[in-house]
Amino acid sequence: LATLLNIVDADSNLASGLAGVEEIFTTIGELLQMYRGKSEIFLPAARVLHALAAVIPRSSVSAGEIAGLRRKLEGISQILKQKLRLEKKYIHHMETRKGSDVLARESATKVVKTTRELQSVYDVLNCLEGEAKYHVEDQDCCTAKNTIVRRAFMETQNLRELGRE
Repeated sequence: LATLLNIVDADSNLASGLAGVEEIFTTIGELLQMYRGKSEIFLPAARVLHALAAVIPRSSVSAGEIAGLRRKLEGISQILKQKLRLEKKYIHHMETRKGSDVLARESATKVVKTTRELQSVYDVLNCLEGEAKYHVEDQDCCTAKNTIVRRAFMETQNLRELGRE
């Protein structure tokens, strides 16, 4: 995966050649499906897929493969949206009733990671569609009522804001 990422980052001609490899979109789509929830693998795979989708050589990629990828990505996005909804619901519960600070931090971290994963899937779908049809609503860390939740959002989203790098 790191090699593919280096290839697509290095040169759009190399990325275009890579996009012409048989079943590349299907294979990377399967990686996204398998490693959903593991950001260290999911996000680079989504970046590779986005770069390849941006340079698709239309003549060499079957319409069926692209349609299959689109369906797979929409399925992944539905699962991620459900996960995000449940975590936000739990955070709301934590803010209205007293709960564990550790669990609040874990849940806030999951919200940020899931949001990043969902946005990366949406980036690929938007590239395939040719328009910005999909987007994720940003979680504003400053609106969190619970100090622990607010701090967890801030730590996960922007470490510099807290004086760390």
